[in-house]
Amino acid sequence: MRKILVVSLALLAVMLFASAALAFPSMSPDGVTCQTSSCHVDAAPPGAPAEAPEPAKEEAAVAEKPAAKATSGIKQTVKVAYGSKTVELQAVNKSGHLYVSASDFNGLFGANVSGDEVALRKNAEEMGLKVQYKNGVINVFGSSEATESTGPATAASNIVAGLNPSAALPGYVGSDTCGKCHPGTQESWMSTDHATMVQSMDNPDAYMVSNFQTNKWFDKDDVLYTVAQGQRFLKVNDGVLQYAEAQWDPEAGIWTEREPSDYTCGSCHNTGFNEETGAWAENGITCESCHGPGQEHAATGDASKIVSNVGMDMCSSCHGEDRQSGQMKEMWMAEENGGHLGLFANEIGADPNEPGYHYGDGCLGCHSGTYIVAEKKGETPPSYDDFMNGDFQSDRYGITCVVCHDPHAKTGNEYQLREDVNTTCVQCHTNSGGVPERGGTVHHPQRLVWDGVLFNGESEEPVLMGNPKADIKCVDCHMTDGNHFFEPGTPAITLYSHGNPYEADSCGSCHSDMTAEDIGNWQGEYEEQVEVLSARLVELQAKADANAGDAAAAALPYLEAATSNLSIAEHDGSMGIHNVLYAEEVFEQVTSDLDKAEELLP
Repeated sequence: MRKILVVSLALLAVMLFASAALAFPSMSPDGVTCQTSSCHVDAAPPGAPAEAPEPAKEEAAVAEKPAAKATSGIKQTVKVAYGSKTVELQAVNKSGHLYVSASDFNGLFGANVSGDEVALRKNAEEMGLKVQYKNGVINVFGSSEATESTGPATAASNIVAGLNPSAALPGYVGSDTCGKCHPGTQESWMSTDHATMVQSMDNPDAYMVSNFQTNKWFDKDDVLYTVAQGQRFLKVNDGVLQYAEAQWDPEAGIWTEREPSDYTCGSCHNTGFNEETGAWAENGITCESCHGPGQEHAATGDASKIVSNVGMDMCSSCHGEDRQSGQMKEMWMAEENGGHLGLFANEIGADPNEPGYHYGDGCLGCHSGTYIVAEKKGETPPSYDDFMNGDFQSDRYGITCVVCHDPHAKTGNEYQLREDVNTTCVQCHTNSGGVPERGGTVHHPQRLVWDGVLFNGESEEPVLMGNPKADIKCVDCHMTDGNHFFEPGTPAITLYSHGNPYEADSCGSCHSDMTAEDIGNWQGEYEEQVEVLSARLVELQAKADANAGDAAAAALPYLEAATSNLSIAEHDGSMGIHNVLYAEEVFEQVTSDLDKAEELLP
């Protein structure tokens, strides 16, 4: 086991907000470079962001996480022990980072730091010192004689695991720098679980769901970081940063014992994680975790120096392989139409001169990820011509992660969905024109079946039968255990958890006495009825077309109703599963309407 000398970290995590008053800079005509440079300078931390929430308390887990707002401008006295000295310094807490006067810092450490205020911990660690917070005292260990500045640590310095930008991967500037130009996005992101995935334990505003009063395995003062909002914890064992001896189970509300193990999750849980040193640039999953190192972009304003699109790659580094985006990519390869991810590329890439080609602007609202996200953000979406001949010819993004999930905000819906869970699905899995007129045919009419839309020859308006299982959600069957194949397990589907396969069953929890054979037989009977009734409809329609007159006119409403009902039943694709009551009633109604049409025709 590779041991890394780990500093007992503890001061507060750097989450400094930019003032919400900062606006986006003006862009040059090319849309790439900013005309003003006020956003792209290494400025001092901005002041006076939103008021801080109350500190986390050691009580029972809370159900709803408050926004992780920044703390700024709170004056306090801190006690710092260094060498033989123990002094009290006047500090200002800015977004969980303690700033002291440069003169106090230089006097204590014998350094030569310029400026009015400096971040105590950040500057001390860049000098190669080790910082530990315990029992209300900031203890600093090591020697500052080797350096006279706060530049990067030298090769002889102690490179330590944990929050240590000087030993992390290069090029990361921190979310506060991003917030100078994108204050609204930063503020909304602060409320997400990504923002609090890893927190410094000494941050008084750290959000934790766990209850330390019932923890008998380790001392809270020995913990350096919380992981997953205080479900797991990182501490030093024999000089190595490891997960602690127990973790919190938020559902059961208890601690469960775990064997201490090395912290190997830093590349996804933190920003700028360096596997060689075990250090990272910023706690949690921040802007640069997804958009990449922002140093060049922040310095120049050049949009080409940062990753920003609706594609999957920003998510796949952590949600790929056998997880969500990896499953969607596998679905693209396995399904003829490309699945959610590849449908747009496949359809728009077809030959427009081929018979039956129908693609156009009306398809983009459900097939193009770029179009959908632009609409949801209130922007003007690109047109079909833009994708074929204009600036979006290389854009073939289908239904990607950000189409359904908002990566920057706690939306009020589970999993940061942009819409509630069923609306997320049926906003596209519904007939393009809504409920058709009687006689009309449909395209992916899943919502019509779910609602029980049933036509009849006696009325132009359909009847809404409803659904006896309306409390069941699309994801209950199509996303068992959160799978993104969108494939119901009937009876089971093979999924993977951290590389380990297991079987997930969509049906068994509700239908313990039903087998896959039972389902197959039932769906087979459904398909057979669609075929038989469709053939009968074609025969009667041909008869009506050959006999223009009062009889044909009288039969027409019944033929129209049968046409719409069979189109819905066939194109739903579930073969009756989406609404079992409807599946029974629709065939009775079609049979009745065809009987009446047959009576009226000579």
